[in-house]
Amino acid sequence: MGKSIGSLVLPAAAELAVPGIWLTPLISETEGNPATRRALATIADTRLPTLLVGGTADVTRDGAAARRAGTVYEVARADHALEIPGDWQASLAALAQVATAVDGFVAALEAAG
Repeated sequence: MGKSIGSLVLPAAAELAVPGIWLTPLISETEGNPATRRALATIADTRLPTLLVGGTADVTRDGAAARRAGTVYEVARADHALEIPGDWQASLAALAQVATAVDGFVAALEAAG
C-alpha cells in the first residue's frame, strides 16, 4: 500500500507481481511519472490485483488509466489529500468509505489465496 509518492514503486510491484493498493497515485499525463504510467499498462496486461484510490479533483489522477489497470475507488470532489475542500464531514465520510474499499480489496485477496 502506498500513498502518492509511494506509487513510484509501482514499477517494482508490477515486475514482481505484487498486488497493491495505491492511494492518490501519481499517474496523470502532466503530473505523473512515466515509469509509473508504464507500470499501470503492465498491471492491466497481467491482471495483477490492484486497487487505485483517487479524488476526482486530484490533478495527479488519470481516471481512465487507473480503470484500465485495476479496481478503482473514486472520491467525488476530493483533492490529492482525499479531502473535500470546505466540507470536513464529507471528507471524514469519504475516509471511512476508502477504508471500507481497502478492507474489501484485502478480503478478496485473502479469499483468493
